[in-house]
Amino acid sequence: MESNNELLNEIDNIRSNYFSNVNTIFNLNKSKHKLQCARQISEKIDLEKLLQNTVFRLPNTKKVYFDYPMFKTFANPSTYDDIIEYILKLSIDCINDFGTFEMHINLKSFSVSAAERYKVCIENFIKKCISKSTPFVKTTERVYIYNTPSVIDSISRLVSPFIEPEVKSRMIFFDKNESQHLLKELLHNN
Repeated sequence: MESNNELLNEIDNIRSNYFSNVNTIFNLNKSKHKLQCARQISEKIDLEKLLQNTVFRLPNTKKVYFDYPMFKTFANPSTYDDIIEYILKLSIDCINDFGTFEMHINLKSFSVSAAERYKVCIENFIKKCISKSTPFVKTTERVYIYNTPSVIDSISRLVSPFIEPEVKSRMIFFDKNESQHLLKELLHNN
């Protein structure tokens, strides 16, 4: 398996090549270019490898970890369903082993524009995972949000209508100062 550093270098090379060939200085649609670049990355690097480095279960636990900084490198409309299904599979594995699961989400660098860019993915994830009609509402023990953006109120207004109140009550937010230590502890102790 390729190391995380090697994967990040490969992603950076593809990103650099993409943006060196695109004149974004005068282009106001940076979001479009970010999605096009992400699509190239998802086409040039094995999607399974990208998924394994973005969403993973911490060994021998009911904890599923999601890394937004890695997600944003390759997430695009052509990968949304695969990403959601991968998260669902890991969550179901935890539920089968423990009866519940915890979601740990690192939102480092997440912004209002990112929420808009990934709105379809977020809505589809919520519909399949934490809407009233899914079993995940009862089996989601906690959702830990690390590196909570300072604009969380604006972002929450976009996604809050879709999240079941029962799940909202189980969400715990950590600011950037708390997150560094907590993530290090979470990822290195498991």
